[in-house]
Amino acid sequence: MGEQFQKMLLLIVIILLVILTAVVVFQQKTITAIKNQIAPVPEQSLEKNGQPSPKNQPQADLVLEAVKGNIAENSKNITGKVTQVSDQGFSVEIEVYDLEKAEVESSEGGGYAISPGTPKKMKKCAVTITEQTKLGKVKKSEIKPGNILLIQAEESVYKADTLTALEIKLVK
Repeated sequence: MGEQFQKMLLLIVIILLVILTAVVVFQQKTITAIKNQIAPVPEQSLEKNGQPSPKNQPQADLVLEAVKGNIAENSKNITGKVTQVSDQGFSVEIEVYDLEKAEVESSEGGGYAISPGTPKKMKKCAVTITEQTKLGKVKKSEIKPGNILLIQAEESVYKADTLTALEIKLVK
């Protein structure tokens, strides 16, 4: 009876191992399928000059839109030249990418970025200083037209014409 019990136990262990292996393989296939749905366009889909090949144009367009969306959403650290000062804040002129004319290219890290050759344009923004704004080594009264400031804003420069400054540093 002891020998039969050992055989039965061994059979149960083998069946459990087979089931466990099947579950792991199924999960890996699911993970791979999800990865393939969200993975960036493979580098081979872009030709050497960073432009999409015709057969990969739809996928390259998706990458371009994703990169442009990321820039539009996250461009909150800006450098601008003060053009006008008021009691509530000041106006700055900022150089931004012209996202309508933006091109994308693969980057060293395996992702994608705006091409260095993408045209830029000047944008004027009003910057509001609040009680929560950190001014670093500059005082509000020292901000003058012509100053170059590094501004961390609450909003993206691409999404708003009036920015609320979280932090301001004098560059020049």
